[in-house]
Amino acid sequence: MHRKVSLVAFAAVLAFLLGTAVYVFDRPAGTAYLLPAWLSLQDSGVRPFGAFGAFGDSLPTLAHAFAFSLLTALVLPRGVGYAALACGGWALLETLFELGQHPSISPLLARAIGERFSGIPVLDHLVPYFSGGVFDGMDVLFGLLGALAAFGVLRLADSPEQGRRPPGPG
Repeated sequence: MHRKVSLVAFAAVLAFLLGTAVYVFDRPAGTAYLLPAWLSLQDSGVRPFGAFGAFGDSLPTLAHAFAFSLLTALVLPRGVGYAALACGGWALLETLFELGQHPSISPLLARAIGERFSGIPVLDHLVPYFSGGVFDGMDVLFGLLGALAAFGVLRLADSPEQGRRPPGPG
């Protein structure tokens, strides 16, 4: 089987762009760790655009799980087991991070993490992520759907080409 690597990578990039668009159009500045505040098109918590409607709150989770599942699968050997490992791993990670924002869990995590990762890029945002985040069951669902969609894309990318022309005369 031959995975169409460039198409899978392109799908991952499109998913990242979609998730980023939610933060640019529908979220207040400063709500995405790696997105500069000047890229946000709003100055307050009010959503002037609402471009993504009711799904805008959970769409970045879907895009994140989808894109990272695809990219992880691209660096693993080909095969249904490895695709399942990549997608299942990201589904689990997304679920655990969302559960970490639950009000009964987040204070425990924030205390346990404490200052251990201060000064380490990305990891230094774990405490604010857990303590300032809001648990949302829809994010769990959308993370699972994103990983499942990625698994479907990987299976399609690894399948033999459909609609091949039969050999012609001559």
